[in-house]
Amino acid sequence: MIRYFILKKHYLGIFPKNSKYVYGIHLRRNDGQEPMVGCCIFGNAWAQDRIFKMPEQGIEDEDKISIQKGKINLDELLNISSKQALNLQRFYVAPSIMNLESTTLRRCIKQVSQDSPSTKVITTYSWQMAGHVGTIYQSINAVYLGQSRVTRMYKYIFPSDNLNEDTKRFIKKYYDVSPKPSAKDIGAFSINMNDENVLKIGFMDFSMFKKYYKDVLADNGKKLSKKQIRSFENRLEKTFRKSKNHKGIKTIFDMFVYVFADVLHRRSPIMEKAILDKDFSEVKHQPSAMYKTYKKWPIMDSVVRYVKILLGGRWPEFEEKISNNSFLFDLYRKTLKKPIKEPDESSKEDFSFVDDTMFDVKHWIDEPEVGSNGETPEVPMI
Repeated sequence: MIRYFILKKHYLGIFPKNSKYVYGIHLRRNDGQEPMVGCCIFGNAWAQDRIFKMPEQGIEDEDKISIQKGKINLDELLNISSKQALNLQRFYVAPSIMNLESTTLRRCIKQVSQDSPSTKVITTYSWQMAGHVGTIYQSINAVYLGQSRVTRMYKYIFPSDNLNEDTKRFIKKYYDVSPKPSAKDIGAFSINMNDENVLKIGFMDFSMFKKYYKDVLADNGKKLSKKQIRSFENRLEKTFRKSKNHKGIKTIFDMFVYVFADVLHRRSPIMEKAILDKDFSEVKHQPSAMYKTYKKWPIMDSVVRYVKILLGGRWPEFEEKISNNSFLFDLYRKTLKKPIKEPDESSKEDFSFVDDTMFDVKHWIDEPEVGSNGETPEVPMI
């Protein structure tokens, strides 16, 4: 089951090498069932001789006193290497279970600190090209170390429970970089439409958006006022123009086509103009070797769906826009020939039975997995 979550549900779709600690996240339900709804995998950290350097801004007097009294072992801290660290390689929780990520991740870190007493810190990275800025990490007080030089990924570190509280405070005080990245930095958005918060959208999965607003959008959106629709449309257009992130653009546009083509059955001139004005050469694409499903232009399927449903199968202005790009033009024509697919319903693995008033998180139960190197990673018994 853990392999299924990583290969089919996690955005990377690759089981990590050199996994050392593999945890399955289970729910304890009132009906006695204990379904697995996620997983957390820790492995070897990236090779580094030293993770921490001497603070550039100097050390304040009160912290010098703590060092002299032995409350903070500065020499030990500065000599922590990758051998005393683990890397959070994968973390996944079913998206239909709200507000569970931070709770389970905190417990995973606590558990792995117990299972690996030599581990001093846990490192992890958020990939902005995949639409991630580390919001969950920030919510549980992770230390933000800035962006990596080559990959431009956001770096975070969790002091393990094997360090004392004074040392944790020291790390947070001297190594936490500000300002921290936010969802707005990569084109995420939030829409608040009137007091009822109808169609209040965060940077969520598209399938989650459809499921969450299923009742609101029922009966061709009759529950929505013109003011609500206009507000939704204007914010989508503004965010679409600003976003240069592959996943962000695709999520925004999928929401737009679903609401306007499939639900409201009405055109949106301002979004059509935004598409024609958009310079997609600036969009940061995900590597096709890792993201096989994103080899194509990010919104081509949705554009064609919009064209077929609302424009009668032709959009001359758009065709003129991409006419100089033979790849896009050929892709557009091939996609036009395909039949229109109905909007996807909830995923095959549906966790809609989970009610956040009826469960608590169970301790992790081990499930042996075979890593990509052919070895079975160490899975602690809990």
